[in-house]
Amino acid sequence: MNILQSKKHQFLLELLLKPNTKKKKIKISYSLEEIIEICQEVTSIFLKESNILQLTSPIIIVGDIHGNFNDLIKIFDSCGYPPTVKYLFLGDYIDRGKNSVEVLILLFVLKINYPNSIYLLRGNHEDEQICICYGFFEECKKFTTKQKFIFNTFTKTFDYLPIAAIIENKAFCIHGGLSPQLNSLDIIINLQRPMKIQPNSLINDLLWSDPFITECNGWDTNPRGRGYLYGKDKVEEFLNKYNYDIIIRGHQIFEKGYKYLFNNHLLSLFSCSNPFNISNNSFAILLFDSKLNKSIKKFKIE
Repeated sequence: MNILQSKKHQFLLELLLKPNTKKKKIKISYSLEEIIEICQEVTSIFLKESNILQLTSPIIIVGDIHGNFNDLIKIFDSCGYPPTVKYLFLGDYIDRGKNSVEVLILLFVLKINYPNSIYLLRGNHEDEQICICYGFFEECKKFTTKQKFIFNTFTKTFDYLPIAAIIENKAFCIHGGLSPQLNSLDIIINLQRPMKIQPNSLINDLLWSDPFITECNGWDTNPRGRGYLYGKDKVEEFLNKYNYDIIIRGHQIFEKGYKYLFNNHLLSLFSCSNPFNISNNSFAILLFDSKLNKSIKKFKIE
C-alpha cells in the first residue's frame, strides 16, 4: 500500500501536525517496511529537484534542528504548516537530540505530501561517516532490531538531498558556506547524486565551512578540521559576482539563535534548543515575505 493511502500515516500526520500540542515524550512506532517506503518515495522527489533549488517568496527558512522534534513542532505551531506555508530547511536534521528519526519521518512525509511547500537541503550531519558517531546510529535501535539496515536506508537517502537554494535570485542558502573550489555555481549544479561527502571535496567545504566571526578577509583552516574559514571579502566577491544580497546558512550556534555578519550580508541561523551545553537563550528562523523583506522570529528556550 502506498503510504499516502495508509490510514496509519494519515493519522500520524494529523497527530504530529496538530496545532498547540505540547509533546514531551515522543513515542511513534513505524515498521521497517514503512520506513523503507518513506525513504524511497522522498528519494524519488529529491531526484526530480536540482542540486540548487530556485525558490520564490514568501518562505520561511529554518536552520539546524538536530533531532529536536518538540522545537520543530513549535515552529510549525507558531508559523503554520505546509502547504499553507512554504519552508526551506538548511540541513542538520539529526544527531545530538533525542528524536532524529521522528524529525526525519515527519519532514520526509511532509515532503511526499507537499513537495512544493517544503524543501530540504543537506547538512554536514547528513553523512554516514558523521552521524554514526553523534547519536543517529544509536537512535535507529529504537524502531527496529535491524539497526544497521535502517541506518543505511536513511543515509542512502541523505546522498540525494539538494545542496543549495536561491530565493528570488537574491538570497543564496546553504548549510555551511563558501569554498575556494567554488569557481562557478555550475560546478554544484553538475554534481551527480547520489553523492558521498569526501574530505577536501567541494561538497565537503560547502557543508562544513564557517565565516570568520570578526571582520577578517581571505581563507583559513577551519578549527573543525573540515572545510574553511572564509572572510568578508570572499562573501562580498561571491555576492557581487551573482548579484545576490545575502548568504543564509546554518551550522553554528549563537546566543540569540542567529547572527548577522559582514554588514548584514551573511546570516547564520540555528533553529533548535541548545544541544551543546552552550549558553543560548533562544533559537531562531527567518521569515521572507513576498516583497523580500526579512524578519527574524525568535523562540525562547524554556
